[in-house]
Amino acid sequence: MQTNAFNIAGAILVCAVAATGAQDRGRTPSASESALRTRVQQYWARRQAKDLIGAYPFYCQAYRSKVSLNDYTRLTRLNRFDLSDVKVASIVQQHERYDVTITYRFVAPMITQERLDGQSTEAWKRDSNDQWCKEDEPALLPVPKGASGGSSAPVGQPSRPIAANPHRD
Repeated sequence: MQTNAFNIAGAILVCAVAATGAQDRGRTPSASESALRTRVQQYWARRQAKDLIGAYPFYCQAYRSKVSLNDYTRLTRLNRFDLSDVKVASIVQQHERYDVTITYRFVAPMITQERLDGQSTEAWKRDSNDQWCKEDEPALLPVPKGASGGSSAPVGQPSRPIAANPHRD
């Protein structure tokens, strides 16, 4: 019964965000982009509900073959913070994959009780079954190297303060 509530909440959120996103860009999204947006919102509805078992099938088969469901549900960074106002901010095609930027609000109790803004960019692509899937879950925490302005963030991963991106370790 709880899964049905997630599906209904996700569907309502998807419709609102899809309509708003297309209007913001001044164009009508393609059917493929709309399907991707819907899939991303379904995934994030589960993440927001801290339903990691429900979020796991949204990952590509290549990721799921390396990371078991049991190991995935132990990634505490994925449900460490209460998320709200989750939105798809942009979808940018990068050859065979799409970079999807998500914005959200969260509370980091060890820092402040106020809601903070967060953002994440993640790669999505079509899996072998033609279903949209999230490519992976980064394993490393981006940590600034120091005052020099350099970053030890993994290649292709933005360097952000820890509080600005709470779903990463």
